Amino acid sequence: MLLPLAMTLQHVGMLALLVFGFGFVIFWHELGHFLAAKWVGIRVEQFAVGFGQAMFAWRKGIGFRFGNTQKDYREQAEKYLLDQRGPSQALEQPEFSDEQIASAADAMGLGETEYRLNWIPLGGYVKMMGQDDLKPDAVVEDPRAYNKKSIPARMLVISAGVIMNVILAAIGFMVLFSYGFKVPPAWVGNIISDSPAQKAGLQVGDHILSFDGKPQEDFTKITLNTALVEESAPLTMVVNRPDTLAVNTTFHKVTLTVTPARRPQESGFLAIGFEAPRELRAARVEADELADLKKEEANLSKGVLALQPGDTVTAVNGQPVVPKDYVLFDHIVQSSFGKPLDLTIEDSSHVQRHAENDVHFAEDFYGTFDILGIVPRTQVIAFSDNSVVHADDRLHIGDVIVSIKLNGDTFPNPTREQLLQQLNTAGHQEKPLDMTVLRDGQLVTVSDIKASIKVDKKEDRYGIGANLINDEREAVIAGLRDSSPFKAAGLLNGDRITSLDDQPVKTWFDVHRILARHAGDKPVKVEYARENVAEKKQATLNLTPDQLASVKNIRYLADIQEGGLMEEYIEVRKAKNLAQAAKWGVTETRDFILQFYLTLRRMVDRSVSPANMMGPVGIFIGGKRFAYKGIDWLLWFLCMISANLAVVNFLPIPVVDGGQFMFLIFEKIKGKPLSPRSMAIAQYVGLAFLAALVLFVTYHDILRSI
Repeated sequence: MLLPLAMTLQHVGMLALLVFGFGFVIFWHELGHFLAAKWVGIRVEQFAVGFGQAMFAWRKGIGFRFGNTQKDYREQAEKYLLDQRGPSQALEQPEFSDEQIASAADAMGLGETEYRLNWIPLGGYVKMMGQDDLKPDAVVEDPRAYNKKSIPARMLVISAGVIMNVILAAIGFMVLFSYGFKVPPAWVGNIISDSPAQKAGLQVGDHILSFDGKPQEDFTKITLNTALVEESAPLTMVVNRPDTLAVNTTFHKVTLTVTPARRPQESGFLAIGFEAPRELRAARVEADELADLKKEEANLSKGVLALQPGDTVTAVNGQPVVPKDYVLFDHIVQSSFGKPLDLTIEDSSHVQRHAENDVHFAEDFYGTFDILGIVPRTQVIAFSDNSVVHADDRLHIGDVIVSIKLNGDTFPNPTREQLLQQLNTAGHQEKPLDMTVLRDGQLVTVSDIKASIKVDKKEDRYGIGANLINDEREAVIAGLRDSSPFKAAGLLNGDRITSLDDQPVKTWFDVHRILARHAGDKPVKVEYARENVAEKKQATLNLTPDQLASVKNIRYLADIQEGGLMEEYIEVRKAKNLAQAAKWGVTETRDFILQFYLTLRRMVDRSVSPANMMGPVGIFIGGKRFAYKGIDWLLWFLCMISANLAVVNFLPIPVVDGGQFMFLIFEKIKGKPLSPRSMAIAQYVGLAFLAALVLFVTYHDILRSI
């Protein structure tokens, strides 16, 4: 029990650092306003981190107080003013102005600024004499009041917080790269089928040196730089390509042209379509996360959890491997054509065991799969913990969906897209459906299935809590795209392919293997069986070079790759000297600021959904994930937040710094401030907009977390 306790204490410590770090980012922003205000001679009344009532406060001459120091401050100043009166006025209790109180406090040596920590840790503020966001018409005649300072002085004060956030991000990144950032390198660990990466000729094992003329020091950089490019723009990528499959090998330089595209699974952001490498050993999974996975083991494909903490793969199909052999492992997986892998696994006690690991077709860049326009039937691969068809043993892992019946209509051999559509329809209509499945060679009908689970709250989509993949074991056609040469040859939905080029076919793996090895010098002979037709039918396919290439580009993934329990391949990104660290820090800050502005622009043109924005809940959840990865990732996250906070605070929205700066620009142009009424309306509109925005992003933060 010591390990879970140690992990828990470590998590508590990292979460404390996350909260402190986020508070420091806010403090640093407000410190910018505070220092600038002091420098131009503005009287600062409060310096606060957080909103709402004060937890505790401190003021020179009064000291530390739970709550605020305002009452003591005013009482002492009023007493001083009364003591200065003559005997004839001693019994009078006049109302003293703020200017009189301030003057008395100065004479007594009381600090003009109250430093306070408030209860709501969602921001902070600096309260200056003569400046009130909610009372824009407030005017104070004191020469040290904010409203009495020149426009350039006020612009400096308003923009100082944003400038400080930019400086903090750059310094933080510089410290990170001086200390060392343990991060996946910009290497290709997996290629997604039909992706811009595959079309450009990128290969597993390539080390990306530069993209669009910019050096790529780690995987976060290539992801960030991809998001910054213009859509449909062909860009140059320079890679170091390994000469062999071995870990320690020589490389040669290759120049490629790649055009990033939008991937639906990535919420409309531009992507190239490759993933970082992973080592052939188990990831360091926290005790609570492992316990959750164990609970789900019965609902998952058997090979997903083949690796347990402390395990290392030492051989694949009898071929010895080391943890960093991700290139060799990919070669073995792609050469398998669907045959299960024989993994030799060694645990932390050096005890070896063998485990069979299934290999499946990988989905393509756009989340679909087909072989020359043929779409297979659908199979159940796993269940969610709230599944409506698993708890009572109605559906089993491995069941193939042969037909579904809804509202009296029968849909034979549905594709996955068709099945999901019908389940969603049944859920919205609150109508039950019947499903016929192929189980252990027998047809089984499961009746009265209710698609009552909201599997995607954001898209309001219903389902039954079953994870689905393509039925790879039976070469039965469920769907035919219009462009398919099989459709042109006369094949129909429900047909079963029995041979290609006189080679017997049982599975879709057989179909892929035979077509991928076809030389293309002659037509492909197809033999197939049609339901209720005694004799087998024949057809001929005339395939173009592009069609044959598309077949060769289909890729596979092993169960252990799908499970996400393989350790990340980590390199340490560390600057050679302070100058390089400073350069990297400035570049990283600039890129995050540019990415934020570009994302806002793409939200306006609707190419990126506003639902991708994060609020306080999302920032905490994301920060927690990064904090658990280590102090370096926590620092990286806080620097990113600081850079983003600079952008958010300088947007032209009333009540934030950018809105106040905009008012000063109008004042400079007009020669006088906007009317109090106009400013008040703008402020309240801004408040309403921010409140609605916070509710919107919090709603989506919660949806993403459940």
